[in-house]
Order: sequence, then C-alpha cells, then structure tokens
Amino acid sequence: MEKWPEIKRSLQGLDYTTVITERPGHAEEIAREAVNNNAEYVICAGGDGTLNEALQGMVGTETALVPISAGTGSDFIRSSPLDTGSITGLIRDHARRRIDCGIVRYQGGERYFLNILEIGFGASVMQRVNARKNAKGGNVFIKSVLREIWDLKYYEMVIGLSHGTEDIRATEIIIANGKYFGGGMKASPNSVLDDGMLDVHIIKDIGMIRMLAGLSSLRNGKYVGKKTVRNMILKNISVGGDPAPIEADGETLGTTPAMISVVPESLYVLSDS
Repeated sequence: MEKWPEIKRSLQGLDYTTVITERPGHAEEIAREAVNNNAEYVICAGGDGTLNEALQGMVGTETALVPISAGTGSDFIRSSPLDTGSITGLIRDHARRRIDCGIVRYQGGERYFLNILEIGFGASVMQRVNARKNAKGGNVFIKSVLREIWDLKYYEMVIGLSHGTEDIRATEIIIANGKYFGGGMKASPNSVLDDGMLDVHIIKDIGMIRMLAGLSSLRNGKYVGKKTVRNMILKNISVGGDPAPIEADGETLGTTPAMISVVPESLYVLSDS
C-alpha cells in the first residue's frame, strides 16, 4: 500500500496491531475479532468497500471505526473528514460520535451500508467498474458511466412508502446516508450522517441525451433540483417491480425486490466534532 508509511507516521505512539486483508470478507472477520477482544477502535485504511466489510462486524457495538482514505474512491470519508495528523490525539482523547447506517434486505441476503446505496443505473456502472479493477489507463469509472449510458435501461418500479405504494418508471434510485460517490460526485448534497434519516433521489426515465448532459450537475449535486428527479427524506423504503441491480458502498449485491431502512446511531466513528 503506497500510503502505508504516511499512515504509520499518523499512528505513532499508539498501541495497535496491524493486519493486512487477504481476501474478500477478511476485513469483516478482522473487525469482528477486534470487537470480541474489546478493542476501542478499528483503524481501517482502504476504500469504501473495505469500510463496508468492517462495518458488518461493528454495527451496534462499542468499538469505533477510524476510516483512513487509501482506496480508489474513498467517498465516505469526504462526508466525515479526518486529518490523519490528528488521529493519535483524537484516539487518546477518546473522541467519538455515533452515526447512522443503512440496511438493505434484498434477493439473496441482507447487508449494512455506510455511505450510499444505488438501484438501477449506478449499480450497473459499479458492476462494470468492479469487473475492470485491474484495467490500466484512463478513468475506469467515467468510461463505465459512458458505456452504461449507451446501454441505458429503464425499470418499472413499485415504490413502497409510509402512505402506500407508487408505480414509477426510473433509471436510478440513490439512497444516501453520506454525500458523495464515484470519486467525489455529490450524489446527495444535503445528507447528514447522524440525523436518523436516509435521503432518496429517484432519477426518472430521462433518456440517453439528457443523462449525458446531466453528468456535470451530478458532480456538483445540482441535479437534485431538476424536475426529472424526485427527492425524499425517510426512514424506510421498499423497491419492487422489474428486477434491478443493487450496489452499496461500491460493492455489487443482488437484485430487487428490496427493503431499505435506516439504523439510527448504530456505529461509533472517530470524530473531531
């Protein structure tokens, strides 16, 4: 890991054990073992996928997550930034706060998510990105977005809300706890990590040309103000209808139907605020 010397300097003076992940799911095993050993903190240096794995073993415990950006996207930490130079002092001061997580129950299982979940277009993009993780040259994420726009799909969805169900034809549903995805795109500009709610953005069947034209507004978050986007803040939502792919924190899961809920104040994180 290129950033390891810098990370090691930021942890100087702390009593810690270093474990390098070796396979998918290993970060969850490491986090569970740390929790079982009554560790006060789990320091996780990696991308959003590594954080998501660690999260599975830490939700609802007294052990706090310390996220350090060392991955491809590392979007969660943009919503909860930490100065690596201050980590040692914050840990010694026992500086922590509770934040929310989300949980998705879908065809094939259930999983907690820390940052953002997508159904439809964005999940298909991540399938392409994850299939090309070892590709060299160019921006794999942008190339995958453009290719998916070329093959743009629409889904006849049945959305379950507190007042009943609604039928909607959509390209994408973004369900957000954090603000960013895709390497800094502002997917949910008003999301708050500890408000006990999830922000939902439904992108309707806008077509390939308008999807291409709207990429810049997705980067700065202004897309949420467009008439083709429906925005909601809620605790629970179900999505049925046409089977659509799901991704959470950059990792592809199964397909809808799915039930997504907030899990309020379910994770401790290191914090300077």
